[in-house]
Amino acid sequence: MAGWLLAISRDTGLTRALGRVLARAGGGCQLWAVESPERARRCLARHDSLPEAVVIDELFLDGDALEDVAEEFAWYAPVIAIGHPGRQPRMVPLVADGKVDFLSRDDHFIPLAAAMVERAVRWEQELDNQIRQAAAAKPADARQGDPAPDPDSFPVEALRLLGAILDNLEVVLSDRGHLPEAAARRLGRAADLAFDLKGGLRLLAGYVSQENNPKPTPSPLR
Repeated sequence: MAGWLLAISRDTGLTRALGRVLARAGGGCQLWAVESPERARRCLARHDSLPEAVVIDELFLDGDALEDVAEEFAWYAPVIAIGHPGRQPRMVPLVADGKVDFLSRDDHFIPLAAAMVERAVRWEQELDNQIRQAAAAKPADARQGDPAPDPDSFPVEALRLLGAILDNLEVVLSDRGHLPEAAARRLGRAADLAFDLKGGLRLLAGYVSQENNPKPTPSPLR
């Protein structure tokens, strides 16, 4: 399925620049530009997939605070927020948490916004490619050439970490009524993937254990 980019902006100069970025990136990624956060929420509800990135232009927020809208949409995808220079101090916590990139709306903001979007889209595409390659890889590939991993270092430790991740996801999802619908879906999918990966690691741990500790072959009766 082709990806898409969500922009809360009707600035023609910005949307044209974003369109050129998507054309260069390839893959059929489409731009959905809307004029308000409410329309952006409806757009998210209509799509079966999440956007590659979200661009938020402060001029089109209907009086909502940029930092609040940016934090909301950061649940769905990387956010590039464009605002008045005076807004920068309020954006610092979101930028520090890695949720949002912020740039000031000045005479030269469009090329920088386009560059940030291009980086986000390419990163998402590369991540998708890596996931597809990992899913298509044959289990036997991991057994050829490299020595078997130590069961006390890799599978067991990974299982412990995945258990902690699943515990935290269950806590968050138990209170999903306070989450946006798409965010709850995304967390649920993450929990499903983590559960599947945990099962695979259990099989790997068993395989490694058998390889490192083979059962003794009984001596033939004489």
